[in-house]
Amino acid sequence: MLLLEKMARYQTSYSINRGYLIILNTNGTYTLKSVTNERDNRSNYGAALSVSTIATNIAIPSSGVIFVEDNVWVVSESGGFDGRATIASARLAVSGSTTVTIADNLKYKDQYTGNDAIGLIAEDNIDVAPYVPVPLTIHGALIAQSGKVQFRPEYNYTGGNTIGYINSNQTLNFFGSIASNEQWTWSWIRCGSNSASCWSGFKNNTTQYDENLRYAPPPSFPVTSTYDILEWREVIVAP
Repeated sequence: MLLLEKMARYQTSYSINRGYLIILNTNGTYTLKSVTNERDNRSNYGAALSVSTIATNIAIPSSGVIFVEDNVWVVSESGGFDGRATIASARLAVSGSTTVTIADNLKYKDQYTGNDAIGLIAEDNIDVAPYVPVPLTIHGALIAQSGKVQFRPEYNYTGGNTIGYINSNQTLNFFGSIASNEQWTWSWIRCGSNSASCWSGFKNNTTQYDENLRYAPPPSFPVTSTYDILEWREVIVAP
């Protein structure tokens, strides 16, 4: 039996603007807050989310798995998360598919050692919020079960377009892995011009695979036990 930390639905009725905020702390714990509203045209997650603190410095469960039966917003403290955890989000036996939203920098304390790992599993989309800081860093293994891994293409709050980040110093740097049922992207081109108003998301971005995930994935992360050949072709090279 897998022992995990579980957060119940915030309310039985579903709303894309309600759920929980999880802050992964530098000391290997997490802080949990309830989210009662999101106004995603604001400048940062502190202004965008209406929250109430439930508990601070909660120990990661021994299984490393935190299950939330509602939407989740996730960030890390500025020093990065020192630990290994998987955050899974889904509404079971009730209507509504959940989204995991990356609301600020999400970083490991030690990027390249493999000691730290963050797994995010969403029933629907994994979104990068339009109010994230710029430049932005994301570390983690991401799975969108039925939706997309994406920069949110437009505001949920107003239904209007977002402003894109097109300058060379306005970057998104991703380190981890991505599995998405539909397409994944860090930017959307909305019109023909190269102006910021024609973009949603980060024109300049890097996506780097974390080799440590091959042998040390996040806790209870869905992986295959063996490697399978998906496709091969013969390449004839002249001597």
